[in-house]
Amino acid sequence: MRWVAWLLVFTPLAGCEGDTSRVVEEKVREQVGDFRRREEEKCRKALLEEAERIVDSVLLMEAMAEVADSLRNLQPARPVKPPALVPLDSAEVKPIFDLPPRRSTADTAQ
Repeated sequence: MRWVAWLLVFTPLAGCEGDTSRVVEEKVREQVGDFRRREEEKCRKALLEEAERIVDSVLLMEAMAEVADSLRNLQPARPVKPPALVPLDSAEVKPIFDLPPRRSTADTAQ
């Protein structure tokens, strides 16, 4: 019975003395793979956010240009200049009353 107890205690320890480098390499590969997947997901997310921001800004600029063009087209055209009016009376302008020329105050002082 004693030898069974010793066997149960030392059998698991004997497995630990073997070559553990394969297990360690496997765990390291697994952790590196997980890290790469997480980093790729972060990069993909950042790239998609940047692309979305660029596309949104381009679409906004195009929409603003369309609005500006449509508002510019709503502006009425400049009206045509009307033709010059011909005067109704083409006679020379003359004084209404024929009055003698007035004398200035300097002439009366002499």
